[in-house]
Amino acid sequence: MSGPEGHAAPQPSTGSGGDVRERPGVDATEPGGLGYTPPRPATGRIPATRGTVADLARVFAQVSAIVIIPILGGAALGIVADRSLGNASLWVFVGFGIGNLLAIIGIWLYIRTQRRRMAEGDRGSLDER
Repeated sequence: MSGPEGHAAPQPSTGSGGDVRERPGVDATEPGGLGYTPPRPATGRIPATRGTVADLARVFAQVSAIVIIPILGGAALGIVADRSLGNASLWVFVGFGIGNLLAIIGIWLYIRTQRRRMAEGDRGSLDER
């Protein structure tokens, strides 16, 4: 399609920066440049970091200990209480329930501590490398 006097009609702009072709004197990393990506709005989320296998194993061991020790410990104390009191299985269930509650509280505290560390920029043992 041509405009008046036989000239080609101007192409529509593809963004607020103007034409998509490079313009002389515009840095590609500045607003209006081809390589410029506008900053993303803050989402309130903490950026994920990739850890080594040792870091992941450490986290797995910590979380496993936080969950397994209270649950098995509560059940074991319940077994001991049932045997000494002559009950069938009352205290096993009570101990198991208390162990689960302690595990939930432990995981909540662990997550809260790790979020605070990450928000402050401290990556714990990752900085010691």
